[in-house]
Amino acid sequence: MRIIVATLALLAALSLACKSSSSHGQTEPSDAFRQAAPAAAEQVLLTAADFPADWTSEPPDPDDDFDFQLEGECAELNLDEFPGQVADAESDEFTSPRDDSVQSFAIIFAGEDSAADGMESLELLNECSDEFIEALRLELLQTAADEAGTNIETIKESVNIDVGFEELETLGFTDDSYAFRLSFDMDMAGLRFLVTGDLFIERYGGMIGGVTYATVGSRKPEREEAREYMELVMTRMGKAYDALPE
Repeated sequence: MRIIVATLALLAALSLACKSSSSHGQTEPSDAFRQAAPAAAEQVLLTAADFPADWTSEPPDPDDDFDFQLEGECAELNLDEFPGQVADAESDEFTSPRDDSVQSFAIIFAGEDSAADGMESLELLNECSDEFIEALRLELLQTAADEAGTNIETIKESVNIDVGFEELETLGFTDDSYAFRLSFDMDMAGLRFLVTGDLFIERYGGMIGGVTYATVGSRKPEREEAREYMELVMTRMGKAYDALPE
């Protein structure tokens, strides 16, 4: 399950990073804003108190991140950090007894323009979805080969991985929102592993927040449950961002 949560986080990072690189003329945030931003981002995140008592939690693991590069026009998605970003935070991954998985994140930018540019960059993500999917598929195959102690050409004979990407209807909490679904269908030596993850992103002023909701097997993520978690994030975004100093 962590593989799709990590990938959704990566996909969000890629999508928000690219077009914001073209922003210019941004107002430099004050020292007080920069100092307060990390705590404000943390205040947005989902916590164990937001979930039933039988859910478990696990902190995000930086080793889950993938490191691949896209080429051509899609190379704009290869930035290591977000232009205009001041602070960011990522919650634990919360898992239910039936292996549903939920995670949240928040990013604070130097101003509303940088955040808005990041949301606009999602258009490029759509255009580059085929390139992203193929790069991700190859990265997953390489990971499987490394774990098996063999090479990618050999592992291709026993492992089949299909990756799907589709845009979803947004939850509509704001006028600047986006949603998409990422799915993995992996067949490893006759053992099938199917994971589906939805990512919902909303912007409030100069802050962007999101929730990932992933499931295992044929059952798809519950939209209404995702809405409940995103509503918590949105409420906290408004309070945290409005409380930031000028």
